[in-house]
Amino acid sequence: IVPGVVILDQALLFAEKLLAGAVSRTAPWQVGNAKFLSPVTPGEVLRFALERKASGSIAFSVKSGERSVASGSLTPPAP
Repeated sequence: IVPGVVILDQALLFAEKLLAGAVSRTAPWQVGNAKFLSPVTPGEVLRFALERKASGSIAFSVKSGERSVASGSLTPPAP
């Protein structure tokens, strides 16, 4: 089973790319919440969807096919 921290780390990497240099890469992000809904096995293809919120946070969801495997929100460091 793929650890949740690996999925969360990938979501953070995609969030950094979404903001493309608008935040410091050395300052820590905050995880507002994270829910791991279904186990992921090695080799599964995951689809990440990210959405910027008016509050400045980034909501993410992760699916394997039609099955939801994780969701949550991330808050970037102040610029």
